[in-house]
Amino acid sequence: MREAENFIREYYVELSKYSSDFAEALSKEKDRQEIFDRAYKGDQSDREYVKKHMMRVLTDKSFRQVKKDSDFIVDDTNIDVFLNLREVPEDRFRVVLHDFRKQHGQHALHAMIEVNKFYELSANKDICVITTEMINQAYEKTPTQLEYEDKLEILVQKLYENFKGFPVIDNLIYQKVEDIQVGVSGHPEEAHKSIWIVIDGRLCHLEFLSLKDEAQLEDVCRKMAGDEKIDSVSPYAFAFGEDGSRRVSFKKGFSETWCGIIRKLNTVENMYNKDLLVASGVKDYEKLILLEKLLMKGSISTVLIGDQGSGKTVKTVCLVEYIYDDYPVRT
Repeated sequence: MREAENFIREYYVELSKYSSDFAEALSKEKDRQEIFDRAYKGDQSDREYVKKHMMRVLTDKSFRQVKKDSDFIVDDTNIDVFLNLREVPEDRFRVVLHDFRKQHGQHALHAMIEVNKFYELSANKDICVITTEMINQAYEKTPTQLEYEDKLEILVQKLYENFKGFPVIDNLIYQKVEDIQVGVSGHPEEAHKSIWIVIDGRLCHLEFLSLKDEAQLEDVCRKMAGDEKIDSVSPYAFAFGEDGSRRVSFKKGFSETWCGIIRKLNTVENMYNKDLLVASGVKDYEKLILLEKLLMKGSISTVLIGDQGSGKTVKTVCLVEYIYDDYPVRT
């Protein structure tokens, strides 16, 4: 894994010296850095484009524009050496999520939680805590004989995370989750072990998952900030991802530790106010819907309050449907 990672880094450094080469290799019209910037800011298509390019660099020597002394080819005879899947929760989670993603795509994490009954197994009923033991059990149910193509996808994803993506949490960003939070809980010296998500309106602590150290936590938070600088003058930053997500990062000193939050705004699909109220057990929902329509169409200031994960964003998306089409909507 380390050898492949070093090769990828050295290759793209060399490639950047030949403008005509990487213009052909990465895009006829886009600059390489622009693609990479959009990739880690949440642009799914550019992220996949970069990963596919990395895959060809690793597996097809004829595709390469730069020759390296450490030239090698990854194939089905040696991929296990480079992949080096270990019996640790992080790698097992990669395998399980990859298996679910083949069938469920961006809903893979949701399906993984449902199928393995993580909500029911969590000892804390208010907060879902996904433990190492739970991931190990899910892994045991997953076919462990990965095909070469599966191994290659997992290898490229690991390389991408360490090269230009988000370490550990990169796959989570492209799943249908409402929030991703890092460094927000626990002892300050162990803040890098704090990774939380909000999915299906439920707050989940990914106890099995951890960043390597404080330096990696800082790197993740700075990437969340995108083009916004974080320093002593501006110790926090607000940014928007290419996927419409809102991202906020805080510098250590301004807060107890480096920490960051990605708030996804594209997770609600085919949700209607009636369905939401019925699911919540509201009996006279027709009267409530009429009242809410009058509030929205009358441009009445309305405050939605509730605990974290209670469904404020979902409700907001439902109410937006009642606003006149010619009215601008800002978030």
